[in-house]
Amino acid sequence: MMQIIDTHCHLDDERLIGQVDALIARARELSVTKIINVGVNTPTNEKAIELADKYEECFAVIGFHPADIKLITDESFDVLREQAKHEKVLAIGEVGLDYHWMEDPEDVQIAAFKKFIELSIELDLPLVIHIRSKKNDDAALVDAYELLKQYPKARGVMHSFAGDVVWLEKFLELGYYVSFSGVVTFKNAPVTQEVAKAVPMDRFIVETDAPYLTPVPHRGETNEPGYTYYTAQKIADLKEITLEEVAAATSANAEKLFKI
Repeated sequence: MMQIIDTHCHLDDERLIGQVDALIARARELSVTKIINVGVNTPTNEKAIELADKYEECFAVIGFHPADIKLITDESFDVLREQAKHEKVLAIGEVGLDYHWMEDPEDVQIAAFKKFIELSIELDLPLVIHIRSKKNDDAALVDAYELLKQYPKARGVMHSFAGDVVWLEKFLELGYYVSFSGVVTFKNAPVTQEVAKAVPMDRFIVETDAPYLTPVPHRGETNEPGYTYYTAQKIADLKEITLEEVAAATSANAEKLFKI
């Protein structure tokens, strides 16, 4: 039986919450058998764990999105340490740098990201990393790369990877995986498609980022975990291999990275 793993979604979003039973059922019909729900702040971290407790198919990732680091308190890291003891908490994330929205200065974001990297090493958990640069500017990629180079014991995945093939090679050299969302199906995403062609089979995973980044043929609709199927199919087409090969490789990669 083919298995696809949605390695990154947000079931706590108001567009999806309350529909989880139906979302899981539809995902199963599209061979999506595991769903990793990613927190971005204290309430969503709690909800991710709650959903992981309720549904066998769901797992949790806990952290603070760079747009939410202003919500971090003195107790936040102690809470994360305690939550990380839960058997279905798989990683620290989504954390990183977002220079596009720029809700906090670059130095503040870098300082917070550094703390999350150190926490991931302390807890022996991978990172789920969000990097978004300003338009036509690689500054966030540069800063993330230079910071991660300082922590050879850290590991993880570049969520919805937005770099080119040069940046792909740089992060692969550091030992990171890259993840593809529905963006790879967009007609206006040739760079991401070139990266998908180039990435080694043992170094990438797939995701939805639901309810965001809905893939073709459902672009314009609310995204959901089952639609990971279409991202995997597009990558299979780009690599000129079968969907089953992409499903098997990405599931094995996700199971190795997240230890599930």
